[in-house]
Amino acid sequence: RNADVVIADSENTKKDILNYYKISESKIKVIYLGVNDLFLSSKKRKRIINQEYFFTLTTHPKRKNIYRILDIFSENEKLQKYKFVIAGLIPDNQMTLLKEKISKLGLDKKVIIFGYASEEDLISLYQYANFFIYPSYYEGFGLPVLEAMAIKCPVIASNRSSIPEITPDDNWLVDPYKSDDIAEKMNKIIKLSALERDELIKKNYNFAEQFTWEKCARQMIRLFENKN
Repeated sequence: RNADVVIADSENTKKDILNYYKISESKIKVIYLGVNDLFLSSKKRKRIINQEYFFTLTTHPKRKNIYRILDIFSENEKLQKYKFVIAGLIPDNQMTLLKEKISKLGLDKKVIIFGYASEEDLISLYQYANFFIYPSYYEGFGLPVLEAMAIKCPVIASNRSSIPEITPDDNWLVDPYKSDDIAEKMNKIIKLSALERDELIKKNYNFAEQFTWEKCARQMIRLFENKN
C-alpha cells in the first residue's frame, strides 16, 4: 500500500493483486517478462534423450498437474511409443511422492526424471521433444511456455491464470481439470502432419518473439522515469 507503483508480470497477476491486496488499480503496471535470446536464436544442440519423448518442466509436480499427465499417459496406448521426460528441481518430499506415483502406474521404464537441467540441457530437451506439455493449475506468468515456443517446440498448455496471455490462440490450451481435454490435445498433436507442425511452430515462434528482455527493460526504465 505504501509503494509508488506495483509491477505485475501479467494481467492475471494484476487481477490477483487487486483481489487480495485491495490497492488502487492505477498503482499497478503490467510489464511482461522476456525470453532469453538463447532460446530465440539457438543452434541445434547435442541430443540428450535418444528415444522419442514429450517433455515437461516442473518444480512442483502437484501444482503443475504432473500426476494427471501420468494418469493419462498410463491409459493411452497411442502415447506409449514415447518416453515422458520430467525436468526441474523437485524437493525431496515431492520427488518421493512422484516416484511412488510413477511406480504405482507401472511407468518406471516410460518416465525419465531428468532433474536439474542447465540452460544448454534445457535447450536440447526442448529442441528434440515431440511436444512440451504444461497444464499447470496456476501460473503468475509461465515462462517455460514461451521458452518452448521460442525454441520451436510445439506446446500444449493450461487455459488458466496467465497462460492464455502468452500464447497466440486457444487451439492448444486445455482445461487442467479435465483429463479428456488434455488427452485429446496430446493425441491430436502427435498426429500433426509435417506441414501442420511447421505452421504451428512458426505461429508460436512469431508470437514468442514479442517477449524480449530488452522490451521489458525499456518499459521498466520508462516507468522509473515517469514516462509511462
